[in-house]
Amino acid sequence: MYKQLTQLLTAARLISRAQGATIKELEDRVGISRRSVYRLLDALEDLGYTFYDEYDGKERTVKLNEERDRLRWWVPLPKVKLSFEDCVLLDYLFREVTETPILAERVAQLRRKIAGLIADGGYSVSDSDPLRGTSFKKKPTLLHTAPVGKALTPQMAELVQALFQGIEEQTVCIVSYEALSTGTVKTYRIHPLALFDHDGGLYVFVLVPYYGDIRMLSVERIRTLDLTEESFEPPESFDPEKRLSDPFGIILDEPFIARIWFSAEQAPYIRERDWPVGSSFEDAADGSTVFSVETAGVYELKRWVLSFGADAELLEPTSLREEIAEALSLASANYRVTS
Repeated sequence: MYKQLTQLLTAARLISRAQGATIKELEDRVGISRRSVYRLLDALEDLGYTFYDEYDGKERTVKLNEERDRLRWWVPLPKVKLSFEDCVLLDYLFREVTETPILAERVAQLRRKIAGLIADGGYSVSDSDPLRGTSFKKKPTLLHTAPVGKALTPQMAELVQALFQGIEEQTVCIVSYEALSTGTVKTYRIHPLALFDHDGGLYVFVLVPYYGDIRMLSVERIRTLDLTEESFEPPESFDPEKRLSDPFGIILDEPFIARIWFSAEQAPYIRERDWPVGSSFEDAADGSTVFSVETAGVYELKRWVLSFGADAELLEPTSLREEIAEALSLASANYRVTS
């Protein structure tokens, strides 16, 4: 009975949004079959809440009637109100802790205990996969430690809250953004996908419909952000965690295989580092090694190889090898002794 109540609250919270919720979205977010979704809608109507339908082609969207502002049924516990940020942070913490198998079942039990609060943010619970923290979100909203480790001004906190809502509710946003290279501010539509921190900065992955590609925006350079009433579907191929798994930066372009020779003095230190799955070493009799790794971080890789001086040599790709050779030539010119 308690689980059914949680499912009702989750569905109600999703339907209460301005854009409502599609039947498919209710299936995915509540974690039940299409037939069970219809039973859930019948149960809500029996409780006195009326809906109306909108159709986009064959897709049915369920919305609340115009009296929704007077219906406070989506607050399950009046003394505790969880914001979108609260729910996302809880989801992030659960997901991180359950990486430790010994804690996974205890975390699943804890999440079931606070299921009513989680439902207020449009989440549900399931017993089907306790090792994954029982979240139905296919792709996480929050990655790494943002915004826990980032000191936010009141204006930034409000902006982050809006981003959380846009990501969770898959809402199209209109953003004004300052380009660092030119200082100009441009306004365009975005689909916010995931928030993360990197090198002390706070960033968001977005899809820009006008350009048709996924980009990374610095939250500090967002001047305004407005949520629209239009929704979007995230790209199925988008994997935010994979994009942040590159040892030399964030994957925005196509990755490539880099092969780097390291001297016998440096090889042991390179081997003992934690590298992505698929990386390999070709050890030589003299103690040197050739390290192969997949990456898309051209600038970071180039800077890393140069930091080893004569103890490292980039073998492939050829184009980047030529860039490093040119950089070394220019650096050498700076140290020429003039009489």
